[in-house]
Amino acid sequence: MEGIGVMLTWLRRYLIALFVVMSLAGGWLAFVEWRGIQQIDRILKYGQPITALIESAQSVERKSLLSYAVDLAWRNKEGKVLRAKQVRISPEFAEKIIADGQLVIPTVAIRYISDDSSGIVAVATDDAERQRGRSKALGFVGLMFAMIGAIGAILMGVNWFRGLGRSRTT
Repeated sequence: MEGIGVMLTWLRRYLIALFVVMSLAGGWLAFVEWRGIQQIDRILKYGQPITALIESAQSVERKSLLSYAVDLAWRNKEGKVLRAKQVRISPEFAEKIIADGQLVIPTVAIRYISDDSSGIVAVATDDAERQRGRSKALGFVGLMFAMIGAIGAILMGVNWFRGLGRSRTT
């Protein structure tokens, strides 16, 4: 019986660490998606509307997650060619503009902002609500992970410290 207690004490430390990491990763995901929603809102509110030429569309696979992006080009009011690379689009929007690996819609309505710090940021206006919805859903998942991780770390930590207190008195 003593061996099981020692093993559980050893395991608790790792479970607490797992819950802390889960809480931090979930919080990070929620924060990143919240910032994404803020950026989409800012572009929709202050961005310049224009129709852009889709130069290329690609699927981007990161850590087994498939997402889609387009490279866009357009001329501003002064006639200068501007480009936005890797503009994220939803899978539903990708299905509308790509069929059998070919672009079927050559242009897209966008809003864009030219930032000195991050260059040109753009969003496809027809896809903005789907992007916001996706970010809200992922942010909610991140928030749930953060909460479960924090609660788990607290509960396991309290249980572990209680066990340490009992082992010191005996």
